[in-house]
Amino acid sequence: MPKPDDSNSLVLRKRLKTELDFRAMTAADLARRTGVPKQVISDWLAGVTPRRLDHLKKVAAELCTTIDELCFGTDIQPPLAQTVRIEGLPPGDNFVGRYEILVQKIS
Repeated sequence: MPKPDDSNSLVLRKRLKTELDFRAMTAADLARRTGVPKQVISDWLAGVTPRRLDHLKKVAAELCTTIDELCFGTDIQPPLAQTVRIEGLPPGDNFVGRYEILVQKIS
């Protein structure tokens, strides 16, 4: 098994663990859903730097994120995400954390 090497692998390890915990998934679940070997995902969770971009792409897609966000903790937000306003909150309030949003069709 390759050894953990740089700080970027630490970001991946933290982000991947957070995403798996949030979804109540295991490395084995993610491996089944993506076709990425379980050992590869386990290595990433241990801090090993990814070797194959196609594996990262599959995992990021399954977790509904980008490779940048998964590996480096940065993501370019689409313009729509920057203009969403929530009724009853003053503009400029910062939101930190994860939110569940329910979208319903109104007749």
